[in-house]
Amino acid sequence: MSRIGKNKKRKICKIAVPVLLIFVIAMGMMGVVLTATVTRADDDGIPQRYKYYKSIYIDKNMTLWDIAREYAGMEYETMEQYIQEVTAINHLKDPDHIEYGAKLSIPYYSEEYK
Repeated sequence: MSRIGKNKKRKICKIAVPVLLIFVIAMGMMGVVLTATVTRADDDGIPQRYKYYKSIYIDKNMTLWDIAREYAGMEYETMEQYIQEVTAINHLKDPDHIEYGAKLSIPYYSEEYK
């Protein structure tokens, strides 16, 4: 091999080896970060909850507040937020007035995977 060819190989190796080493280190660090994030999410002690929907019929004198008290879980910051979601799902124009016997779809959360 000519002397020019050897010099080219050396230059390529001087560049390629550090670049490859940096790439391998970066990928390893990403793996550690991703694993730590997943582990931290599982280690917080809070069981995973799944969102479901069910239909209910409105009884006499029932309000969306009654429904929110029964079905809104810790996933909602406020009961108003839950009521807004129920109102949107069911296309209710007036959340303060729901008809006796009406059927509503409501969200709820459960630790059970169904």
